[in-house]
Amino acid sequence: MSIQTQEKELTLEQAAVDLKGRLGEIVLIANNLVVKDEVSFKKITALYSESKDWEKQIEFIRKQANQPDQERINARNDKAKELLTPLKQIQEIAKKKTAGYQEMLEEVKRQEEAKIKEAVDLLGLEDMPYLPPMIQTQRSASAVAYTKQVKRFKVEDLSKVPLQFLQLNEEAVEQAIKLGQTEIPGVLIWEEKVTQLRTR
Repeated sequence: MSIQTQEKELTLEQAAVDLKGRLGEIVLIANNLVVKDEVSFKKITALYSESKDWEKQIEFIRKQANQPDQERINARNDKAKELLTPLKQIQEIAKKKTAGYQEMLEEVKRQEEAKIKEAVDLLGLEDMPYLPPMIQTQRSASAVAYTKQVKRFKVEDLSKVPLQFLQLNEEAVEQAIKLGQTEIPGVLIWEEKVTQLRTR
C-alpha cells in the first residue's frame, strides 16, 4: 500500500469519525427539539429532509464501493455452487442407498425370525431361541451408517389442529385489506392516522 493510499484512507476514516460525531449531535438536537410552532416544525422537517439526502448519498457510495467485491463474491458463490451441487447429490444418493441396505438387512433378519418361528412351531417348542439383535450401525473405512428413530408428521385434518400450532399469514391479511376487504372473521380491522414524511 502506497503512502498516498494510506493517507487517503486515514483522511476518509477521520472524515467518517467527524461526520459520525456531527450526526450524533444532530440526533440530540432533533430529540430535544420541541415541535410547537411553525418555526420548530420547519426545523424538524428540514432535519428529516437533510438526513434523507445524506442517507441516499451514503448508500450510493457504499453500493459503488461494494460493487467490485459483490461481483467477486457472486462469482465465487456461483463457482462454489457448481461444485457443491454434485457433492450434495452424491450425499443424498449415498444416504438413500445406505438406507436401502439397512432395510435389506432388517428384511433378512425378519425372514430368519419367521423361519425360526416356523421351526419352533413345527418342533412344538414353547420358547423361541434367543436371537442377537441386528447391528444397528454399519461401518466402512470411510463412513458409518446407523439407524435411529425420527418423529415425522403430516396434517390429516387441519380443522382439528389446535390453534397454538397454526400461524396467521399476516402478509395475506395485509394484502386483502389493501385490496379493500373490510371484514375477516377473527381479525379486527381499523383505521388509524399515521404521519409520514416525504422529501421534495
